[in-house]
Amino acid sequence: MFEDRNSTIDTINRLDIPKVFVSKATAIDTRKVSDFVKRRALPESDVARIKSAVEQLEFIWTVFAPYKIFFDSPELLESAYESAKETKRNRELAPMDRALEELKKAFSVTSFSS
Repeated sequence: MFEDRNSTIDTINRLDIPKVFVSKATAIDTRKVSDFVKRRALPESDVARIKSAVEQLEFIWTVFAPYKIFFDSPELLESAYESAKETKRNRELAPMDRALEELKKAFSVTSFSS
């Protein structure tokens, strides 16, 4: 558990995630987020919410790196996270879709309809 917290703190620092982002995304006071980063004792429920939010923020940042996104509430964070997952899935599928189209062209495959 301590290791998880350290990696979460490392992620906050590496991505330079503002504590206010984490605070707004989790509905946890900014001072508590600061205490988390300073490795001070917090209720386990707060620690879990912060860890979860930072994991989601990291994922969102990696998918939407070129875009600036605001997280003003847990709902916006969750919505952005779901959008990032969908975008990632679409990016992963795009090369397969192109390859399938090329195969269809190469073999002149047409769809079978009844």
